[in-house]
Amino acid sequence: MEEQKTLALAKLREYPFRLLPGERVTVWAGYADVRDKLLRIVETPRTDRVGLYEFAILWGELGTGKSHALRYLKYQIAEEFRDEFQSPVVYLDTLKLEAKTTFMSIFRATMASLEDRFVEVGRALDATVNRIVTEEWKEQQSQSSLFTEPEFREKRRKQILEGLCHGFPALPRLLIATKDGDQRALSILKGNKHKPEELRPFGLTNSIENDYDAVRCFGQFVNLTTNPVVSGASPIFKAVYLFLDELEIIQDFKPEQIMSINQGIRDLLNACPEHFCLLCGFTGSIEALEGFLESAVMARLTAVPLEVPPLETNQAVEFLTQVLAFYRLDDSDPREYPFTKETLGEIVAKTTTKTPRNLFKNARVVLERSVLDGKLVPGGTIAIELVDAYLD
Repeated sequence: MEEQKTLALAKLREYPFRLLPGERVTVWAGYADVRDKLLRIVETPRTDRVGLYEFAILWGELGTGKSHALRYLKYQIAEEFRDEFQSPVVYLDTLKLEAKTTFMSIFRATMASLEDRFVEVGRALDATVNRIVTEEWKEQQSQSSLFTEPEFREKRRKQILEGLCHGFPALPRLLIATKDGDQRALSILKGNKHKPEELRPFGLTNSIENDYDAVRCFGQFVNLTTNPVVSGASPIFKAVYLFLDELEIIQDFKPEQIMSINQGIRDLLNACPEHFCLLCGFTGSIEALEGFLESAVMARLTAVPLEVPPLETNQAVEFLTQVLAFYRLDDSDPREYPFTKETLGEIVAKTTTKTPRNLFKNARVVLERSVLDGKLVPGGTIAIELVDAYLD
């Protein structure tokens, strides 16, 4: 009820000062240079752009908006420009995925997020293979064939499917099986353990249960879906995106876990030289980052680690103004409504470390107290002297 009252008095569509980003982030304010660099990074791996892999790290102190940035990029790729990107994007909000997180844990979480795309890939692969087999059978009919049509189709399908992924031959069959609702195939792809008799129909002798198998499977998924299945065809996806947030949590892991994640990232990047983007968020300093990411991983970065710093005074005022302008109900109101430029300037002045989170904390205090105390009236603005009263 109080939030609805605040929105009505402030003439805002949604509450603007949330301290944690929601699942769906559609707003970007301030940091135009950071946004432009990030958008270039996520565009580069696409098949209709440069096409080479990208590996970048977004870093800064707590509250600068790194998680917000990653979620915003996910929205851009998966929703706002979905038809342009034509790519799956996985965002893992933390690396604390299991009681003992390893690269295998990251693989399982990633494949679970991609579950809905497996059916799409399976259908596309099945249609392509069927078309190839049909065309070849027509050619066979004009010659003396040693096989009946069903025999020919079965043999050629098997040959074609086995030849699509030399690094992980079972992958195409597993993906095609998911289109018919095969829960066993889906479970295998997600890294669960299965009995030999459950694996055998897909040409597997063991489950995907270690880092090596995980890299082979996911790497081949990227390569299979972002390259033409046959010459002249369009790839299923233009790129595959994996965003890992809260990378700093690795510092709390045991040495063998840290080694597993380092080697997994290194080997995955080696396996995906094209059409793949790995973007990580890290809270802390570059020195701390280099303390747990091996030199072999850092050497594979395609861009200098991108800092999201606290804002300067003028930047902070403009940042809050842009946020408010996005959520205002009436476009005829000033961009900073229900504040004034002077009021926002005073809030910024009283915010020692000008990160988006700290600015939001102070702005929400002033807004909410103004509403509760009856200081914000319909059509009115929040007076500058209230900032001194509420933030001292």
